[in-house]
Amino acid sequence: MKSISYFCALLLLVFLFPNKLDLRGHWHVHRLNEAKLGDIDYTIMEIFKNKTASFGASAYTGVFDGQIDTWNKTIKFGGECGILDFDYYFKGNYLLLIQQQYGGQFKAIRCNSNCCDQQKDFFSYQKILTIDLPIAKDTIPLMSSNFPSFLENRLLYGLPKKRYQMRCFGPRYSLVLDDKVAWEQDILIWEEIIKTKVPDDVHTHLKKIFYVDNNLKVSEIYKGLEKCKEIGYGRVYFALRSESTHDDFKIWLKPFDLSNLEEMNKSNDFRTVETWLNSTTLN
Repeated sequence: MKSISYFCALLLLVFLFPNKLDLRGHWHVHRLNEAKLGDIDYTIMEIFKNKTASFGASAYTGVFDGQIDTWNKTIKFGGECGILDFDYYFKGNYLLLIQQQYGGQFKAIRCNSNCCDQQKDFFSYQKILTIDLPIAKDTIPLMSSNFPSFLENRLLYGLPKKRYQMRCFGPRYSLVLDDKVAWEQDILIWEEIIKTKVPDDVHTHLKKIFYVDNNLKVSEIYKGLEKCKEIGYGRVYFALRSESTHDDFKIWLKPFDLSNLEEMNKSNDFRTVETWLNSTTLN
């Protein structure tokens, strides 16, 4: 009788207590239906100790901190109108996330550092461009990329993804400012909008950082540099990356003194940005 009672108690525990799955790790979250995720390909989710988590690509665009309830199988990040509050279901090799308020479905796939392209993760917050940064050949003269996110203003130059490509006219590349396709003349308005979002005493500390695909020509970014000088910047920064985009992925910055623009224009430089950045003392 005791053994039967013990067995029944075990069965009761199995049914009453949910499975304690190890959710810890780095996850890629993809849309499964018409769920809203800013129309981007995917975003990332980090889960810590099965209790807390973060949702979003980078501090630059905002990261939502969340709480995990393993009893009720929920992960709640909040967001506008609770758009990032999910019920979760373990489906073998992935998590099914369902928005509590809207019913949108997402597939979260766990990815370790070896399988994960961290450069792709870095740019996953935007949906328009494909960017492969120049590889730094010598990192000694470079700076670490550690400006506070509220000081960093990103100018993205890259090749548009297929659905954003212009059919009959326009340059082969696109400029993106705050996740919107722009022209260089838009930089002036963009700058004014940025300044309304930070205190006046921060304005002189803002940094313009160019994230440029390595195959673009130097001549193709000239207008962007010219506009930065026009609105009062004396120096901008170019991002370069480590050779690996996996475990040891890192981004460095190389400053460029805009007083050199006139000489740069005279040369009408058709070298790639990667060749230029690795062969020139820019500051």
